[in-house]
Amino acid sequence: MAALHKALQSLGPTPYSSVPQDPAAITAYLQSAFKDAQTIIDSVPLPPPTHLPTTRPRSSTSASAASHISEISSSSARSEPLDPSNAPLQKEWGNPIKLAAKDNPLNMSVYKLGGKDGKGA
Repeated sequence: MAALHKALQSLGPTPYSSVPQDPAAITAYLQSAFKDAQTIIDSVPLPPPTHLPTTRPRSSTSASAASHISEISSSSARSEPLDPSNAPLQKEWGNPIKLAAKDNPLNMSVYKLGGKDGKGA
């Protein structure tokens, strides 16, 4: 639990005076920030794979960008399995929040992580 909240705190505002100026120190500072970002990314639960309908592809595929929301679909591709040590971090997010279709047109999973730092959510 503390690892995820520490990683989220690293995304907060940083006074310029606390950013190291030495090249070696700034390298270590950035590596720490990237490590915290990776912890956050790995902690978010993956959605279950969706079963895409087996329909004919569009006849005209000249443009790769979708021009309408109905042309957007979730990918069935999944990343490699995460480090097993991140499984407890994924459980901290709990269950996805249920939103109305008008508030979530892409049907993305939305999570709320409760505050554990004594300062509220």
